[in-house]
Amino acid sequence: MVVTDFWAAQTVPKSFQAGVAAWRTAIAESQQSATACDSVCRCAPHHAGLASKLHASAVCLLQATLNRCAIVGPPTQLNEYTTNSTLRERCTGFECYFQPISRCSQQAGASRSSVKTIHADQRHLLQPFARVANMTGLRSELLIMSTLVAWVMRPQPILVDAAHHFAVLAGIAADEAPRCVSQHVRHGDKVNALRSNAALFERLSSTSFWRWGVRLATVHGGERVLFMTDASSVQEDLTSFESPVPFVPVPAPLECFVAAGHVKGAATDVLKRRRGKGLSSSPACNPTFTDEGLQMISGIVLLSQCMLFVGQQTSNVDRVVVELLATRQYPPASYDVLNDVYAPAAMGVGLHELTTWRGAMTSVKNTRNDPRVEDSEPVRVARPVVAHGSSDGAGGLLPSSALAAAWQPATQGAPAPPRLRIAWLGVKNETVSSVCSSAEDVQYYCEWYRALRDSPEVDLSVTDLLNPDDTPRTGPLSADAILLPHYCTVNVPRLPVCFVKVRSDDPPLVVMLNKMFEGVRAKMSTLHRHRQQVALIVAATPTLRQYEQSSGVRAAFLPYGVSPRFGIHA
Repeated sequence: MVVTDFWAAQTVPKSFQAGVAAWRTAIAESQQSATACDSVCRCAPHHAGLASKLHASAVCLLQATLNRCAIVGPPTQLNEYTTNSTLRERCTGFECYFQPISRCSQQAGASRSSVKTIHADQRHLLQPFARVANMTGLRSELLIMSTLVAWVMRPQPILVDAAHHFAVLAGIAADEAPRCVSQHVRHGDKVNALRSNAALFERLSSTSFWRWGVRLATVHGGERVLFMTDASSVQEDLTSFESPVPFVPVPAPLECFVAAGHVKGAATDVLKRRRGKGLSSSPACNPTFTDEGLQMISGIVLLSQCMLFVGQQTSNVDRVVVELLATRQYPPASYDVLNDVYAPAAMGVGLHELTTWRGAMTSVKNTRNDPRVEDSEPVRVARPVVAHGSSDGAGGLLPSSALAAAWQPATQGAPAPPRLRIAWLGVKNETVSSVCSSAEDVQYYCEWYRALRDSPEVDLSVTDLLNPDDTPRTGPLSADAILLPHYCTVNVPRLPVCFVKVRSDDPPLVVMLNKMFEGVRAKMSTLHRHRQQVALIVAATPTLRQYEQSSGVRAAFLPYGVSPRFGIHA
């Protein structure tokens, strides 16, 4: 029996049941309760492939659930995938394939002034995940996302019928627990970045996926290998290689595809191969289901039926499959041909797309936008503290007695150490407290600011580089340390200007490097010139040792966003 409603079918181990149940209740109540439509929101448009749009919808639902607002209108547009003319007469886009996201979906015409727009930030999810954990006790990124995706993908009857039709073609329709291995071979735009590395490029070849499929089917007793690909050459290779188990293309053989309109998404090359060709007369190719959206979503559904999955976590399709697998068997049995690990939505994707690894298990060179604690090198907490005024150019920990006391473990019964007095430098009329006044602002420096502001160990004050009348200060700031935040490091020219305005008798400085890391060499040169004033560099990068060597200043890891262990870093 093919599972198409993963929300209804979700099962998890006993140790996770309470947290998942609480999270499911929160989602359902925010979108379906009798009072849900009292507070409504709308998902901002997201322009990408189909599976990326599903993740954007899941992240929008995440924010809507946390803010207790029901989503009006479809969470994303899938109009370009509705290519079946008969289907388009009845519907277009998201709700052709999936149930309305909320009971308020038809209120799309509600006054825009009363509808909050959610801009789904798929790269920075640590804070909302932490809120879910605090609210429900569920501390699994994968289970949080799989539950969201399962709600988003609750199927319409046409999708149920299409998935069953394609399951019959694949030979798994009658199996209660299909004994199959599933694969997604993404070549369209994910493989080009690896062409210069022959060893890695070979891992994505048809031959490599054939080896994976045969070996895993042999080890686990698989009867067939289901695969979906965007490359017609891969489909031809895997179906023609001699094999002890059959390789079956899903959702359908090549002749069942018909290219229509603009060819987009994961079926790009397969559809291009079919451009200008009509639908095969084979009984397998039912015209009712000849629709790009039905075919691609059905392919994802079928891949999620098998015992285990092989793919590449740089693909949104692969991550959706893993998330759907996790609703039925947890943890899911999934393999990545590049030895990567799962990462939710777009967490781990650098600003330059096509980074080789996302999960950060293999490569330390990837630019990560929302680093976790484990992304950094291990940090030893017990370190000698450099006294204030030390000539040690490398800095060490912040050279202030208050900070030294806070870093030493308190003995039982001893009074708590004094709160650290930290001065956060802003700019005139645009201090961080005003810029980040909205609790919805998820800029990384706002998260840093709030975490320090709310820490019981820190007395945070926001001050300006100059006096209110723009005259230089006549005395040092009264603080244990000064933070030079994003304003001073966002580009190369600003950093030396900030140093000019800092007095020589000011407290030691902590430089917070902005997440973009532009002009790192020039910034390190500036820090090296002022290393006597700087006690510490903090940055979210695994290359801290290189920063120390080039600047002469100690560097420490500080994450973007709020994590359960943020207090250690703060």
